[in-house]
Amino acid sequence: IVIDEIKFTEVNPKGTGTVNGASVISWVTTGAAATTVVGEDVELDESATMLAEPLFIPQTMAGDLVITYTVYSSDTERFTETYTAALSSLKADLDTWAPAKHYIYNIEIGTSEILIAPEVEDWKNVEIPVEVK
Repeated sequence: IVIDEIKFTEVNPKGTGTVNGASVISWVTTGAAATTVVGEDVELDESATMLAEPLFIPQTMAGDLVITYTVYSSDTERFTETYTAALSSLKADLDTWAPAKHYIYNIEIGTSEILIAPEVEDWKNVEIPVEVK
């Protein structure tokens, strides 16, 4: 299986955040909605994984997730398919964004189905050493 392309459509690339208190941030998207490609021409076998981490600003995801893939059944036989899922239909609580959350779209492509499992997590705290000069 070759993943020809994984892309998110109608995603705003820019936005402005306004801090309203310690934990409330409101976002307004700006600019034209665009398409973000997160993976191209990746060959998968039974155990291969691909990690792509685009960073989207908080917004209602109104577009689609589009996966185009080619399956090779022999040296001469192959077929290309496109799978489309509406981002707003994947899980209801991902329709709105909350500050300080990490939204992850896990995509598992198998020989008989494509599974998409969105999840929401807190961002992981990472200690970064600071050197004062």
